Amino acid sequence: KAGDTEGARTTFRETVAMDKRTPANFDAESFVGTQLVGALIAKPDFTTALVVAKTIQDESRRGRALLSIAAAAAAKDSATAEEALKAIGDPLARSLAASEAVDSALKQDQPKAALIFAGLAEDQGFRAQCLGALLSYGIDHGDAADVVPQVLALKDPVSIARLATDALRGRAFREIKVDETSLIAAVETALSAIRPGYQHALLVDDFSRAVTGFDSVKGLELHNRAAGLSAQLTGEDAAERDREIARAVAANVAADAVTKTADPLEKERNDAIDQWSRFVANNLADPIFTDFRATLDNLPNSAPAGAANRAWTVFGSVSTQASKLVDALKQIRAKRAELAARAAASASGQK
Repeated sequence: KAGDTEGARTTFRETVAMDKRTPANFDAESFVGTQLVGALIAKPDFTTALVVAKTIQDESRRGRALLSIAAAAAAKDSATAEEALKAIGDPLARSLAASEAVDSALKQDQPKAALIFAGLAEDQGFRAQCLGALLSYGIDHGDAADVVPQVLALKDPVSIARLATDALRGRAFREIKVDETSLIAAVETALSAIRPGYQHALLVDDFSRAVTGFDSVKGLELHNRAAGLSAQLTGEDAAERDREIARAVAANVAADAVTKTADPLEKERNDAIDQWSRFVANNLADPIFTDFRATLDNLPNSAPAGAANRAWTVFGSVSTQASKLVDALKQIRAKRAELAARAAASASGQK
């Protein structure tokens, strides 16, 4: 706690030496180093932890210590996390550490740091995993422009096809900031480099659904192409296709069986869910319900600055929004009472 790492190291050495269970060939220095790193991360003091980690002689222990630093510092000290990742000698271990650092950074809304960490994953599988997480984050937040170039730079055409198709889907349905024309071209290029087979047919079909959001004619053309590719499969690819179809049929049969034996009140509950969904769509679409904070913040702008009656106009705007909230509350209570009465009637009818 006082920052005396050498004093702590000496204490660890003495403790290990006093333990009679310690083997003669035990690497006490590396063990002590990892214990110090853990204590410094908990403090937290990532800079000193990194200095100590680099002195650990055992490669495996050093790699684990550096991974711990990278994951812990990712959202709080990205520069130290990046340096820790670069210090990991084994490319696969570094890629694993990078993926954990990406997850840690995204959980704390640090996408720029996460993108840097993703670039340090040399293994293409781990890099694709990192970019997939970043792409999902970008789609959720409306902007994946910085991620897409890294996706298109991947070496694996399957990863490019999958992730670029996800980006297209995000562009079509979430309106994220990406160029759909270059994405469509990139997916088509990637698909042309993938071995024909069941996976290829699935990727084409998935691509067709994403493209439909921009061009229904091209989407239908791709869907028919995927169906043709699936029909032409032979050998193990055809067997895999048939197994998937059998699983889907079995799942549907199981779902039908559950529906037929479901609670008799299930229909009433589902109907109530539908009614609430329609109620929200029809009655709670006003900005005061969908973006309460922004609506309140904009109320002072309902009258020009300096207007003689500005205070009264703003007050009137506030009163209008308050009335909407009160009316909505009354409607919600009425709807709740209506559905409760129907549920009670259904329950008594079942008895």
